[in-house]
Amino acid sequence: GFRVIEECVASVFDGAPSMPALMIGNTDTRFYWDLSENIYRFSPVVFENVQDTSMFHGLNERISIDALADLYQFYHDLLSKVKEKTF
Repeated sequence: GFRVIEECVASVFDGAPSMPALMIGNTDTRFYWDLSENIYRFSPVVFENVQDTSMFHGLNERISIDALADLYQFYHDLLSKVKEKTF
């Protein structure tokens, strides 16, 4: 669960720490409640400046190409590790 997320964050983001926190938005997890007890609402995005946060859920919503590449690598690593531990 969370330990695998921690490992992947540290690997992709040069040792960056991770910590659990409360997320007030429920997002789309309600569709997965009956499938799993372990639901993590997490998306590792690095912002180049504070103004980047205004792009979430606003006009012209976007992230940088570098942030997208890191996001891809994170989820690739995460799914690979989960697959290894599951099968």
